[in-house]
Amino acid sequence: MKLSAVTVFFSKPKCPYCDKLEALLQEYELPYVKLSLGGDRNYDFTREQFDAFFPHGTTFPQAFIGGDHIGGFTEFAKLIDEAQAQGLLPSKRRAIT
Repeated sequence: MKLSAVTVFFSKPKCPYCDKLEALLQEYELPYVKLSLGGDRNYDFTREQFDAFFPHGTTFPQAFIGGDHIGGFTEFAKLIDEAQAQGLLPSKRRAIT
């Protein structure tokens, strides 16, 4: 999986893990698009759209890289850790886990 591909993630207001995911993306200067529940941009989404996309239920955030579903913040942070271990990303001190 290429971290240089755009990450798209579903978020909602007042979601601490959504904020942590966005901070992680910004820290590593990774390209991303944030889709917000109830947002007013034409690419934001409603709860009904989210439930249709994830019919078995899930939590926020939900991230995709290059169209591949990664999961939530924990799964994304693991991916970052693995990329660091492989030397694909610089090691940085993170206080957002």
